[in-house]
Amino acid sequence: SLTVVGRGPLEGSLRRLAAELGIEEHVRFMGFLPEKLVIRHLQEATATIIPSYAETQSLVLLESIACGTPVLCADAPANAASPFVRSHGCGDTYRFDDPDSLAEAFLLLVKNRKRYRELRGNCLDIRDRFSLESVTDQWLDLCRALRAEKCQPGSGAAGLRPPARRATTSGISSRTWRP
Repeated sequence: SLTVVGRGPLEGSLRRLAAELGIEEHVRFMGFLPEKLVIRHLQEATATIIPSYAETQSLVLLESIACGTPVLCADAPANAASPFVRSHGCGDTYRFDDPDSLAEAFLLLVKNRKRYRELRGNCLDIRDRFSLESVTDQWLDLCRALRAEKCQPGSGAAGLRPPARRATTSGISSRTWRP
């Protein structure tokens, strides 16, 4: 079965396609759901399919990983999720312009239980690295490091100092950069 969570501009054509293929009883369109239900669906899923051609900071990718559910995502030039999935081993990619490629990737995942367990284990292994607490700590560490570098004389970050104010002869302030 296929469960589609969320809404989008292709929903109507996907519903028609399911009807044309005679598989509508195997496809459930859930629409938008409360967070608890989304999590339940992710936990019960064999895989999360991310069909987007362009993903930047894919929350569904991180949510799927947190639930231990492998991800199949489109390998498209503007999709930042696909290199993430490959580099972290938390799923597989398929050619974004080839529906058969998606079907092959899904069947491989379902038929190769060893591969499925490996991908699921990788999801569970890396989820703590991307938890809210961990990401917050990483951001704070980065900010502290940038601040420490900025404050060092002769550092490459010296140009990041805020501008100083200087009065002009007309009495109007103008902004100039500190040396």
